[in-house]
Amino acid sequence: MDDWLGTKALQHQDKHLSVTKVLLDGAEVIVGYYTLSTGQVDFGDLPTEMSKKLPKRILPVAVLSWLGVAEVCQGKGLARLLLAQALLDCYDAVQTFPFIAVVLDCIDEKAKRSLNASISPHCQGIPTGCT
Repeated sequence: MDDWLGTKALQHQDKHLSVTKVLLDGAEVIVGYYTLSTGQVDFGDLPTEMSKKLPKRILPVAVLSWLGVAEVCQGKGLARLLLAQALLDCYDAVQTFPFIAVVLDCIDEKAKRSLNASISPHCQGIPTGCT
């Protein structure tokens, strides 16, 4: 993840492919970050309860493609804070540029379980989770 932040995040942002936001500590050192981009899902890949009222075509989504916390800061709830801010950013964005879901693109099963545990208690009845 350090490679992404150090070498590609700004390039992708300059090309309007994604937006990366960082969390700084009191000394203005990066302790965490997340990257949002847009994407598409095929109508057929959606859960039935979600697709009932949607057009049968490729549909727009927001993608949380990177989320990282400095090793020395892990276990302090910063990932949850970054996730919450990323979802707030998506909420603000959907007011102008509609999309049907936020896809959490998890790097591995451990990240998937962690994010699902963070999200699920707050989203009763709403389909959520990582892909």
